[in-house]
Amino acid sequence: MIKVKTMLVALVAVFAFGAVAVSSASAAWTASPWLVRESGTWKEVTRTVNVMSTGAVKLKNGEQEFECEGTNEGTIGVGGLDLISSITPLGACKILKAGACETSQPAGLPEAKPKNLPWHTLLLDELGSNSIRDLILPDNTLGLLPGWGVKCQVFLIGPEEDECVAADESTAITNGEKDFKATFSGEVNPISICKGIGTAEHGSVGGSILFLPTTGEEAKGVEGVLAN
Repeated sequence: MIKVKTMLVALVAVFAFGAVAVSSASAAWTASPWLVRESGTWKEVTRTVNVMSTGAVKLKNGEQEFECEGTNEGTIGVGGLDLISSITPLGACKILKAGACETSQPAGLPEAKPKNLPWHTLLLDELGSNSIRDLILPDNTLGLLPGWGVKCQVFLIGPEEDECVAADESTAITNGEKDFKATFSGEVNPISICKGIGTAEHGSVGGSILFLPTTGEEAKGVEGVLAN
């Protein structure tokens, strides 16, 4: 079976994928609030604010590499908490390295789908620096890990899918003027775990996702969202 690596996440994101762990044992990291702009003024979020995102990510392992585009919907909330509730792929993924996949794919393939939504995340700030990361958390109730399934056509076999998850992932957050970008760190720290036929392997996710308020929130007067 092919081994396609993804996180997982995130993200949030629109394809919320991640690849760098933030140590929970480090006292240098602390929860950081989200900010919302209303009537020209930035303030800490005091309610759940709906956000959306668009972007492209690269899913890679030793044999296969894909570029996938998508959109997502979610929320940011009080205390740095946020949520990715839905992720919608925008067509088939682009093959960058075929590996075990056929170079020519049927319509709709390769296909990436999120696993174990919704994804809960927590905004963290590194004390004494400008580093902000969004940690993607396991499901506290069922213990399910965020991840992805990627399917492609394999020669003489047909469509094959592997599912990959990760337990301790995060994205680097960069603020714009009225929006923020979540960046996955590629092969810097590939810790995604895939399951299927054969030995489990590790993979990586790269790319950036842009987050902004939904049109519904803009209609309510929300002018922008940022990480503090």
